[in-house]
Amino acid sequence: MRAMKRAVLVKTSNNISPLERAWADLRLGNTSMADYRQETLRENGWSELQTAEKNEEIKGPALVLSDEIFVSKRALKSFRRLIDRSGSSEVQGLVLPHSRQTELFSPLQDVDECAEGLLYPVRFLPAGQTVGAGELLASTDCEKVVLPYREILVPQKIPQFILGTTSRELTVPLTSTVVMRVRHWLNVLRLAHVWPQIQLIEHAQRHWLKTAWNLAAGFSFNKRRRTANYYDRFCYVDRSALIHPTATVEASIIGKNVTVGAYANVVGSVLGDGVTVEDRANLNYSVLGADTFISKNSTVVASVAFGPTDVCVNGIQYAVIDEGCGLTSWARPLDARPDGPVKVQDGERLREAGALPCGVAFGRDAYVGANVLIAPGRALPPKTVLVPKKEDVFLG
Repeated sequence: MRAMKRAVLVKTSNNISPLERAWADLRLGNTSMADYRQETLRENGWSELQTAEKNEEIKGPALVLSDEIFVSKRALKSFRRLIDRSGSSEVQGLVLPHSRQTELFSPLQDVDECAEGLLYPVRFLPAGQTVGAGELLASTDCEKVVLPYREILVPQKIPQFILGTTSRELTVPLTSTVVMRVRHWLNVLRLAHVWPQIQLIEHAQRHWLKTAWNLAAGFSFNKRRRTANYYDRFCYVDRSALIHPTATVEASIIGKNVTVGAYANVVGSVLGDGVTVEDRANLNYSVLGADTFISKNSTVVASVAFGPTDVCVNGIQYAVIDEGCGLTSWARPLDARPDGPVKVQDGERLREAGALPCGVAFGRDAYVGANVLIAPGRALPPKTVLVPKKEDVFLG
């Protein structure tokens, strides 16, 4: 391994509306994205992290990346291994090959595309070269380093008539080799979709002996039974959590002092410290920040909440929910349109959100009362209050 200690983070990002902060300032479950990035760099040998403006010149050797880029540990490890092996004296750029992941998650990432896949603003600048930071990341004139990539395609049943598709199944990728530009709240939502599997796989790799035992003990020649066994065994629950005996918790990471009530169902999710999931609530493939509250009979699917916040909706999917929100039982955020793809506001433009459903983004301290219908793809600014019309509320 060549000696390369310096990584340079180029300042390119703006605050993400309606969250009003950069993606690295967010926490998915208990994990700060800035801390995850620094840990990922350090584990791969880049222990010196510096920041630079676009107009600053950078002297190699250095890893140079945009501060909008998320790179998982496995992805960066593969990139490091490949540039070490090549020994090239040319600038090298990270490419994630075409896959189901890039197909589903590329909308609004706005990264360069080449024949081999998506070229992300991650470059290795070799010794002896000096170049402007912005110029380096914007140029596509570099050696393409294509990451080795493998994904498992998992079929999921979907309501085809609601989503307006010709198929009753949607295949989603299972992988921990993830690279993503996070510049819009839609990208935050898509990153949250893969965060539970990244965390589960990385946790399993850290505890490889226990993982080997779970793989052997849960094996079955029946595929459906084998999947069910692994969902049950690959679940990491802090000892301080209180899980009711009738609750179901599968393929999830549960933080400290979490409470999961009677007959609740938690699948494929990450729960930060102090989360409360009350009786008969359903939580599927979601990420909840510390002290998030899910009330009785609520259903939360494929969403991300930055606690403390109250998500008490009797059916919310594909949503981004910031701190301090009050979403009441009969709020009606939608995640699909009957007349075409969902579109989201991106600056002055409306743009398609892609093949996956897309719900609503709630800014900090938003409040939504009962029977309030919100169109899919909308973003509520912080402190928005939506309640029924006065004439629709009994005040006697």
